[in-house]
Amino acid sequence: MSSLGVTLGASPAAEGHSQRPRNTRQADPRTKLAFLLTMNVVALGRGPFICALACAGVVMILLATNRFWRSLGVISTFLLVGSALYLGLPRLAPGPVSALIAGLGFWATRFAVAGGAAFWFLMTTSTGELSAALDRLRVPRVIVIPLTVMLRFIPLVVAELRAIVDAMRVRGVIPSGGSLMRHPVKAAEYAVMPLIAAMMRMTDDLSASALLRGLGRPVNRRRPRTSVIRLGFSRVDAVILVVIVGLCALRVSGWEWPR
Repeated sequence: MSSLGVTLGASPAAEGHSQRPRNTRQADPRTKLAFLLTMNVVALGRGPFICALACAGVVMILLATNRFWRSLGVISTFLLVGSALYLGLPRLAPGPVSALIAGLGFWATRFAVAGGAAFWFLMTTSTGELSAALDRLRVPRVIVIPLTVMLRFIPLVVAELRAIVDAMRVRGVIPSGGSLMRHPVKAAEYAVMPLIAAMMRMTDDLSASALLRGLGRPVNRRRPRTSVIRLGFSRVDAVILVVIVGLCALRVSGWEWPR
């Protein structure tokens, strides 16, 4: 439970503690939130397809910069296949079926962009950073606490599921993880039930950790919550803000490619 408590949120009282040094290679969490919102609005909004392609290029650069090679390969595959289906299939084989497949490729590209941006945000932002950023933005605690708990809970569930699958492989229960998809009854028996039990334990640990960290205490204006996370803008934030402005300008311009 101690490991959960360390990363769940900001310290309620750190007057006597120095802040951690600022990592200038990472963007400020507030800049990341603005970037994530912009990517979803531009990529999933009613804009030209070139906006989605521009957002895709930015996401791929961010994933490559942070060396998320496996995720970069998955996102790039969805982007390339979706873009090829939308741009090339109607020209090569016109027809209603091609139009339907092209529509699927159109939305697959846009959702791949949104998913890639969300993955980058989750992998580069800790719960403490998110909590400190939302507190600085004066977001109500009824919103901050569920977000920080969710941000910590989802990776734990994924790690627990991987551990369950690895244990079943070692014991010879299943030959591979894909066999669970082919046998849903066996998957419910061997994977889902242990996962539910583990999730119940994790929720209890997270709840106890939140109480120990004082996340639910009343807001005191005279003694606001403090944090060891140092927030501040750097050159990385300036570059991301320029990218945000450029994407918004491209969205407003209405320029379309291909015509």
